[in-house]
Amino acid sequence: MTRSGRMICLFFLLSGLTLIAGPGCAPPKPRLRFTYMEIEAYPTNVQEAIRNQEVLIGMTPMQVRYALGPPESARTFSPRQNEIAEEWTYRSVMKMKKVYLVFEEGKVSKISTEQLRLPTIRVEKVE
Repeated sequence: MTRSGRMICLFFLLSGLTLIAGPGCAPPKPRLRFTYMEIEAYPTNVQEAIRNQEVLIGMTPMQVRYALGPPESARTFSPRQNEIAEEWTYRSVMKMKKVYLVFEEGKVSKISTEQLRLPTIRVEKVE
């Protein structure tokens, strides 16, 4: 095979690999957690909260999933005798803040946040 023939083969090989591997190298696009038809029956303020990825007191678990996606963790507990509540935990994108949502009787009853601390870093000269 001539040198130009090898160069053409190499070109087509690299072109094919780029077509195969190219799309897989792009960062994933954020996935829409709902369709507008799924949330159109909700009150306007709930629809707006979902679109803005916010949670309101009184939202249902499904509405919260539409707004924030699935929780990082969930647990059930008994705040009062003969009652069961559920707590969902979410972390911010940078993992610097935790959001806790408490559901009682199938609706968000409490929202609390916790600011996570950075480790203390001391800078000093070692002698």
